[in-house]
Amino acid sequence: MTVEVEGGDLELAAALLRRYPLCELVDFVEDDYLVSRVPLTVLKATEGDLTLLGHVSRTNPHPRAWPRPHPTLGLVAGAHTYVSPTCYERQPAVPTWNYCSVKFTGRIELIEDGEDSFEALLTTASEIDPKLLYGEHMGDTLSYYQKLLPAILTFRYHIDQVKITQKTSGHRSDVDRAAISAFASRTPFSSGDDYRDLVEWLDAGQWKATAQAEEPSASGT
Repeated sequence: MTVEVEGGDLELAAALLRRYPLCELVDFVEDDYLVSRVPLTVLKATEGDLTLLGHVSRTNPHPRAWPRPHPTLGLVAGAHTYVSPTCYERQPAVPTWNYCSVKFTGRIELIEDGEDSFEALLTTASEIDPKLLYGEHMGDTLSYYQKLLPAILTFRYHIDQVKITQKTSGHRSDVDRAAISAFASRTPFSSGDDYRDLVEWLDAGQWKATAQAEEPSASGT
């Protein structure tokens, strides 16, 4: 299956997800919206295949939507900032909001096998916090994860459509963009320095190094 990508490419989508792994999953079932904030890990992002890995508590009502044959919506909210018209050299101007986001749609596959589920949980944990599973307490950590496993549902998220939105005033002059960056660092309606860092990361193509990093692997894929 080839993933349809709008507004960028598969590598950029995967890099943004690695930078902002806490996503919102949205489903509609039985006349109700189910919305959960879930950390997702890139399991595979090669040759038109984008597969993500995640987990939720079994007490979460969201998984009741996943056996149904309809797509699940995933939303990645990156850094953002309010942009005042005072940032622009040319006046008059109107206020706006800059941001970067990714929208995914795809199918959720629950991981039923216990060993695969445990591997998926470890993959997610090590991707977010690489030092967590190493050191003198590693054995205790793994044992604790095994104990918690019956209370957790792990899943693969097979993506078929991606839409990337980059609204970072790329059409503006260098002077305007510098003013926006400085404004973002001082306004309370902003991600602050993260917005500035994101714009630099995008402009310099630093995300390509992230996209080329070694992909995590899990059993059963």
